[in-house]
Amino acid sequence: KAWKESGYDELCYKKEFMKPIILSCLCVEHDPINEWTPDDPLNVDFHMSFTIGLEKTAGDHFHVRVITKNCIQEHQRIERAIVLNAYSWSLLLDAVETILENSQGKDWAEISTKLSKEMDWEFENYQPQKESCRAGATRILFGN
Repeated sequence: KAWKESGYDELCYKKEFMKPIILSCLCVEHDPINEWTPDDPLNVDFHMSFTIGLEKTAGDHFHVRVITKNCIQEHQRIERAIVLNAYSWSLLLDAVETILENSQGKDWAEISTKLSKEMDWEFENYQPQKESCRAGATRILFGN
């Protein structure tokens, strides 16, 4: 009982989860995005991509709209967007870090599913290609 009360059980539970990290980002509209300062930080609306993965791995691309509250029209539905009161690079990174923190999981499948609720994932709705070789056709494998 004392072991559970010490918080050790919770600490061990959290260690089993992996946290995704930003590996790179790209914004064609405002390049380089980390140096861009808008004319009006209260009126910002653009799209960008983040490559997100685990430490020492390749990542997947996630696309997201970045918009300030002033740019949202009444009754406009905003999905998979980072909504800020005012734009700054540091506020945007803070918002992404919060998403990453909340997207921890036991494996990449769980993490990417959580991330895809917040951003458009390049592999969302991906279906592996079904076997399409005709009977008797020779499949040529590369790299084996």
